Amino acid sequence: MNREQVTFGQILKGEWKRPDVQCVWRGRRVVFEIQLSYTFLSEVIKRDEFYRKEGIFIIWLFDTFDLRRATVRDEAFFNRRNLFILDKEAEEVTKQAGRLTLNGTFQEPVIVEQAIADEWRHRLITLDDLHFEQPSYRPYFVDYDAALQALQERRAEIERQRIAQQREAARLESIRLRQKELSEWNNLVQRYIRAAIAYCDSDYADATRQPILDAADDMYETGFWHRGFECLKDDAFFGWHRPLPVLLSMRFNRPVGYSTTHCLSSSRSGGKADIAGRILRICCSLPMGIIKVPNLAY
Repeated sequence: MNREQVTFGQILKGEWKRPDVQCVWRGRRVVFEIQLSYTFLSEVIKRDEFYRKEGIFIIWLFDTFDLRRATVRDEAFFNRRNLFILDKEAEEVTKQAGRLTLNGTFQEPVIVEQAIADEWRHRLITLDDLHFEQPSYRPYFVDYDAALQALQERRAEIERQRIAQQREAARLESIRLRQKELSEWNNLVQRYIRAAIAYCDSDYADATRQPILDAADDMYETGFWHRGFECLKDDAFFGWHRPLPVLLSMRFNRPVGYSTTHCLSSSRSGGKADIAGRILRICCSLPMGIIKVPNLAY
């Protein structure tokens, strides 16, 4: 290791620089420029250019981390947000360990409230921790750009997972609501059937007719209602000697609104009643629910 030995240009003939410290480390020529006072950016760029063309790695050293100094900010910007600090802590560790140790100061991108922010970190480093990159010939220990890209990809993946979770939650909520609506619909269907049976079994008393219409009105307010159910409100469907009492009789295997003798004679009659009987026999083979039948008038 040499201090303030003149380095003459092998590529740039006639040019020379006097680095503060230079050495050969594992076959690499390395110079250290110590920044204790302000150095114009133009001079920093000229020295970088000279050493790069000569194939010499350059490390700019600071005695303290002070972002108020323009040279500190400039070096952090030009060298992947890496700073090399030789402060009292690093100096003491260097003496104890017997090898050069620096306080590596760097910016690390982090996610703060779903946004990316930069935070300054510090850790002790040696020359073994450095990446000697060409052709920039500016050693570094943390690749800020690679860390930022990885964080952006991670953030994008987190966002994709969040959207997927939202969609899945919305799908499950839609299923839950649909099942709830279906359950409510089935309850209304059973309510309509009970009201119809009560009406028929009361010998079609006017006082028991309104619950049928009320149940049909409540069914109308649901998303399962369609025009095929309009007959549920029609006396021609649920009234005396109409299709619904016959359907209910066949479904529950007992006369509903009819005596047993009347049911048998109705099924043997001809004309429209015979046609309706065949239709109703087909309908009663389906699962019990609201069965869509035409609005038959006799």
